[in-house]
Amino acid sequence: MKQKPNAMQAALDTLHKGVTDLMTSDGWKRALEFRQRFHNYSYLNTLLILAQRPDATLVAGYRTWQASNRFVRKGEKGIAILAPLLVRDPDDRDQLNLVGFKTVYVFDLAQTDGEPIPQRDSPRLLMDTPDAQAKLAGLQFRLAMFCASKGVRVSWDFQHEHALGVYRPADKHIAVRPGLSHTQAFKTLCHEAAHMLLHTGSERRDSAELEAETTAFLVANALGIDTSSYSFAYLASWTDSLEDLIQAGDRASKAADQILEQLHADPDAAAADPAVEPTTNPPTSTSQAAGACPPLMYVSS
Repeated sequence: MKQKPNAMQAALDTLHKGVTDLMTSDGWKRALEFRQRFHNYSYLNTLLILAQRPDATLVAGYRTWQASNRFVRKGEKGIAILAPLLVRDPDDRDQLNLVGFKTVYVFDLAQTDGEPIPQRDSPRLLMDTPDAQAKLAGLQFRLAMFCASKGVRVSWDFQHEHALGVYRPADKHIAVRPGLSHTQAFKTLCHEAAHMLLHTGSERRDSAELEAETTAFLVANALGIDTSSYSFAYLASWTDSLEDLIQAGDRASKAADQILEQLHADPDAAAADPAVEPTTNPPTSTSQAAGACPPLMYVSS
């Protein structure tokens, strides 16, 4: 795929200058939290917005703001992001081919005047709601059903001194340690579900763990589950390439969106079922959990 060199290089230069701490655990978390405001944008464009206007809350193009009866103030500097550069296929006029990227500009709400825009409420921490445990149990159930729809069985019988869960691609099996809190069990299942969606067992462990933990963080953050305990220890050891990091964030973002789409389909349905208590279910595959692990597997700790 050809890329428009000037636009892409300018974007990377902007990131190198504006997001200097991206390769630290705290910097990575800050970028992921920022991404929550702009989930309709690619991960790369989210980082570009963060680098140029870290206080941005809602961005749109010039004409989009006009259509909402808001107008960009004179002299405001646009936020440069990338848009696909499409050309019509000469052999099929209905087919558009991606040949690169071009620079386009968006503006933050604070750069405009006009009719008020409805304010979005900040997500309330799920643990602060009176039925938090029932909701978490329901989310676990829905996520387990999503894994089952992908042909992957989930059991709550993983026995390990330190690790909380495992995904074995060869067996199409996710196992989570029994007895965890609903919060920790859900986070662990999210992590292993990310491995299910993204990895085959041939990837480097550090890159795979970064993508899986990033996916779990994005899902938890979107649902209002406390993310203060998350850390990204693999970040510094994996790569010093900004391009690799952007690709990992983009893959994790897409996996998180896929999981959230399933969980949001009817988030209260499973929680309404008093029989749904995944973390307290008896083991369903103790013999397999206690046996020798296949060589290709992903373990959560």
